[in-house]
Amino acid sequence: PSQIKGSGYERTIAMIETGPTGYYVFDVFRVQGGKEHAKHTHTTFAEPTVFGVRLAPSPPLYDPGTLMRAFQTGRAAGPAWGVDWKIEDKYGYVQPPRDLHLRYTDLTRDAEAYTAESWTVASATSTTEYWIPTAIVRRRSDSGDLASTFVGLLDPYQGQPQLKRIARLDQDDAAVRVEVELSGGIRDRLLSNA
Repeated sequence: PSQIKGSGYERTIAMIETGPTGYYVFDVFRVQGGKEHAKHTHTTFAEPTVFGVRLAPSPPLYDPGTLMRAFQTGRAAGPAWGVDWKIEDKYGYVQPPRDLHLRYTDLTRDAEAYTAESWTVASATSTTEYWIPTAIVRRRSDSGDLASTFVGLLDPYQGQPQLKRIARLDQDDAAVRVEVELSGGIRDRLLSNA
């Protein structure tokens, strides 16, 4: 909170099992104070596919010292937008190779959608640098006492996504309610109170 001169910072992350080895993650991140809030989500090496928003090139959000580049932005076309990252197993850790993905769906209200590339290195002793895809959800206000509730779902999957339908059911951010329909027809209702 000191970074934004804020008065609140609260995060709830829940892992919901979908079977013996499957799960997804429900992420609710509340921030109070300041004029701007941005939540970054990224994976490892991956090929991103953006859905639910039409992106266009954007000036950088931050100064060059943040080591980010290739910013794009857009307003979400519907109630949800996100990124499906097809994981690139650069080092051949997974044998035999598999079609692994991490799908991030954002349900934050009144937010701007961005993508970018974030700088990283292969290891602490390596000089090889890489740029990995990043999703950014950004909210701004002129008032100086911005309250943001970032709501997202992370769906790690192989082959086909586990989450067939996602709907936000609440009317405000006090009690976040989300309904998730799994590919097998099961429905989960998720609730996170402030």
